[in-house]
Amino acid sequence: MRKENWSVVGGLAAAGYVAGYYFGSRVYWAKPTALFTSIFLAKSGLLWGMSDSAHRLMGFKENAKEVAANMPHVMQREAY
Repeated sequence: MRKENWSVVGGLAAAGYVAGYYFGSRVYWAKPTALFTSIFLAKSGLLWGMSDSAHRLMGFKENAKEVAANMPHVMQREAY
């Protein structure tokens, strides 16, 4: 996964905590609701990031960074 994917996971977790605390404070369950929404949105962001990464590595999306990182012209060929 790229840094952008991890930042989405962290951002969703932070936004989930704030939103959960806000909506949970109306019924006096601020902290449990905040933790639940934070974990739920972080897991959702993680699934989205893994899906995005898989689509890049399968070639369905742009993957120039991954191709450049592998540097196939520098690697030696294996003897078979």
